[in-house]
Amino acid sequence: MRKQLTFLALVALVIGLFSGCIFSPEEDDPVPPAPDGPINDTPENTIARFIWAYENKKAPEYEGLFTGDFTFEFSNSADPTLANQWSTGWFKSDEVLSARNLFLGGTNLDGKYQQAATSIDLILTKTQPVDDTEGRDPTKYKVLSTPVDAVIVVPPEPPATDPTQYVVTNNSHRFYLVRGDAAASLAESQTADTTRWYIWSWKDETVGLPAGGTVLTSAGAGTRAAPGQVPATWARVKAAAR
Repeated sequence: MRKQLTFLALVALVIGLFSGCIFSPEEDDPVPPAPDGPINDTPENTIARFIWAYENKKAPEYEGLFTGDFTFEFSNSADPTLANQWSTGWFKSDEVLSARNLFLGGTNLDGKYQQAATSIDLILTKTQPVDDTEGRDPTKYKVLSTPVDAVIVVPPEPPATDPTQYVVTNNSHRFYLVRGDAAASLAESQTADTTRWYIWSWKDETVGLPAGGTVLTSAGAGTRAAPGQVPATWARVKAAAR
């Protein structure tokens, strides 16, 4: 009789374990959500997050990649008019507004409403930053110089019915990155330690546009621009949205 009671107690214990603990989802620890896009925890991942945020039109995530003292410089060669217009500086506030208008739609400086881009394809040929050799600590500062191609599609403006494709080819851009503990003027939401990297400067070093409305592919073959295709520098698209 004692053995029978012991056996029944053991059966009850096993049933309780399987029904109440092991398979009870209510008592499991919640699984934290996966991070939204790459994390800017290394210089290379910062560039990856930059591309991801721009292509996916993620305004808050994009804005969070720039330091408070961020500046952008237009190319005097490719866009002298814009370089002169923004000679006093293009700052984080300008970059944020430009991106928001491009990603979400908004009114630019000319009072013209910019419809949100329907798609953005961005190609940075190089994505691995290297040590900054301009006199800054290479453990805290990195730089990426890369050719850039892009196709940015925006909806048509009535009475037009076809969207406009801004075709960016053979642009050249230089990004300056800084580690979080050396970054200036970060927002409270930005991590200011060695586990994060940010963009503090960005220079357009593009020489010029293809002549005569020619669109150059990344392979180098030239074709006439198709209807709705507009050869442009990336900086011109940014400035138009601002």
